[in-house]
Amino acid sequence: MGYYHLAGGEAWCVREQRLMSVDGSADDLDATRVQEIPRPAMMSGGRLRVVGYPVYAEPPISILELPLTLGSHEGAVATPRRPAVGVKAGAVYTADGDRIDASHRGKIGFGWSENPARLPDEDANPARMIRGRSFFAGHWGPVFGHILLETLPRFWPDIDYSGYDHLVFYPKRLETTTITRKRHIDQLVGAAGPAKADFVMLANEGARFEQIDIASSPVLMKDAADPRFLEVFDRIADRLLVDHDPGGPLPRRIYLSRSHLPERKRQAANESTVETMMDAFGFTVLHPQEMSIPDQIAAVRTAEVVAGCDGSALHMSAFARPGTKVLAIDARTVTNQFLVDQARELDTVHVLAIDAAMDARSAPWRIRLRDVRAGLDLLLSTGA
Repeated sequence: MGYYHLAGGEAWCVREQRLMSVDGSADDLDATRVQEIPRPAMMSGGRLRVVGYPVYAEPPISILELPLTLGSHEGAVATPRRPAVGVKAGAVYTADGDRIDASHRGKIGFGWSENPARLPDEDANPARMIRGRSFFAGHWGPVFGHILLETLPRFWPDIDYSGYDHLVFYPKRLETTTITRKRHIDQLVGAAGPAKADFVMLANEGARFEQIDIASSPVLMKDAADPRFLEVFDRIADRLLVDHDPGGPLPRRIYLSRSHLPERKRQAANESTVETMMDAFGFTVLHPQEMSIPDQIAAVRTAEVVAGCDGSALHMSAFARPGTKVLAIDARTVTNQFLVDQARELDTVHVLAIDAAMDARSAPWRIRLRDVRAGLDLLLSTGA
């Protein structure tokens, strides 16, 4: 069965098939539907299949060449963030008062708003002056996955970052006013380029910059991505793994578990049962938060098959080799992971394996084990 959508003169098609349950019987259609999202024309490899997802009448994400820019600005002004009624905004303007569109967050809606095209009069003379060279690093979120997909991609230009004095951020969350430095984040950002720059948060006050360089974002969250963002991940891997000794051969099949995360983190109540299943299929269960960043990168980059529940750890597949097989066990629609899957040209099967809707985004949930087994069989089957 096919679903077609005409956009820009090109036909869009989702291929659908029925997936039999592991005991050979036909299950409910919603639980057994397999859709294959066709790979973008610009990508030479990769395969993205989703099991138990709603029917996609049009592409859920786009992989394309964005008009990426890098500009240098003297005397630019950043407006303060004004969290009015849940709306989060803030942008950098030229010395003449024109909005620098590249400073927008790569996502509009869901509590985010456009910034005015001209610098508001009340923001034209900020008290804060930031001397030296600054680089705009986008929007800071304390969640590891947002660092991977919102912060790191801003460093797509392959330039010499050693001359920057400051990295400048807007907070992603309303309650965030300062940056808590953590070693693993410093290590990732440092390997992307600017190892010694200070972090500057633009929260509730504006600032004028002696000089600030702004690169547009190659990742538009939950929408589109330019595959050039992966050049940052390759650069980080090259720098962090050059002297890294894993201390022995690395496993070819790995399961990235969330079972050791703090209870406030979204996790599956029965993940230990999934771990037992994965062990039977030759997977090594890893707990990424207990590993160093070089160890995590080495494990993902070496593995032939990576599996795990949706979340930040699975975003580490941005470090994987093209063609790596990935099983994503999902409790929600994870379009940001779709972006990684297709841009990195992975062979991915997503299983929407939640047995009931979550009460909140961080609530515990239960995995439908039968669906996971069916998805794993689909992923590992040759020629399927």
